Amino acid sequence: MVCNRGMIVTNFKLSGIVQDDDICTRKSTVKVGTSGDTFFETPIRSGSRSVKRKSAIFEIYRKIYPATIHKCLNSTDYNTKYCGGLERQLSFGDFNTLIMEYNGKEIPTGPMIAQLADLQYTHTDAIVTPSWYSIVGNTGSSKAERYIELSDKYCEAAMFRNSKPILASIPQSLPPGDIDRVVKFYMDKDITSFIVDSGSRTPNKGTWLRTLLRAVSAYNVEDESLLYSVNAFQGISQKSTKHTEAKDFLGFNVGFDILGGKYVAKGSADYYNRIKTSSETVAKQFHRSTYKYESVSCSADLKVEITNQSTLDQIEEMSAVRMAISEKTGMKNLLESKGVSEKTIKSFTDLKKEVNNKSESSTLDDFI
Repeated sequence: MVCNRGMIVTNFKLSGIVQDDDICTRKSTVKVGTSGDTFFETPIRSGSRSVKRKSAIFEIYRKIYPATIHKCLNSTDYNTKYCGGLERQLSFGDFNTLIMEYNGKEIPTGPMIAQLADLQYTHTDAIVTPSWYSIVGNTGSSKAERYIELSDKYCEAAMFRNSKPILASIPQSLPPGDIDRVVKFYMDKDITSFIVDSGSRTPNKGTWLRTLLRAVSAYNVEDESLLYSVNAFQGISQKSTKHTEAKDFLGFNVGFDILGGKYVAKGSADYYNRIKTSSETVAKQFHRSTYKYESVSCSADLKVEITNQSTLDQIEEMSAVRMAISEKTGMKNLLESKGVSEKTIKSFTDLKKEVNNKSESSTLDDFI
């Protein structure tokens, strides 16, 4: 699609789509650009700097403060240094996504938004709009109005002579009643793929995700639309067993094509400040045999190792997931073989029925 002012919008191109018969998940091959040289299969777990050569999706998450943007605008040397730092984090040969969290109460000006967009465009293989969490969640005006206003300015700056696919980041703090309006805003710009930034919430708790899925599906963009999860709540371990279902990883059962990392904490600032100063912390160790996390008390250094290994295990487990989807009736069997609870599996199958308009109700709320 060619827009005005020289803006060229490209979307992802999905082929070989296979839908599981029982659960709301699918397998596809995603091609980027006209050459088709860049492609990856979904569902997929993104990699990070420590495991960057294990996944075709390489994810960078960077908090950026208003003061940083001002420095980039006012100093060529600082701007060059900051861009160099971002460039060194990239993984050559992989599909790089740079998710930038605008972290400040200051409402960015036009030049600030343009600078943020330039930083994003230069160091990415896809444009990712900010979720504007820090502003949208702390404004007296309508959250949707402020979010759309900022996103519109960002898209105008980022999409100028653009040839990269676009992912629109939607914060889960937006009320469900505003989702239709937000999705229409992006669809009118021919932006059809979305990142759900959960901010450490459970994406499929309540009606929020169902509302988003319904809004996107109404536009019949299945062959060019991706749904990407980031900052999803991982779950709370039971004290008796120190195990819990990996709710973020299981997100591929509720429509997510790409599972990203978790970069924000859940809980009070005082609690996490105590964790930082303590010699011990808690890591979540993923087990492929059960699709559960085990809470492990450990040092901060060991936590990094455990977290990286868990990410690697999730990346590798996606091969089994894609194989199960290829069988069309295999996902339910795979989940049962891992010991995923009947209650959780039922929430997934009920969502599938709802998407297919086979029932009027769903128990997706059970998976919280």
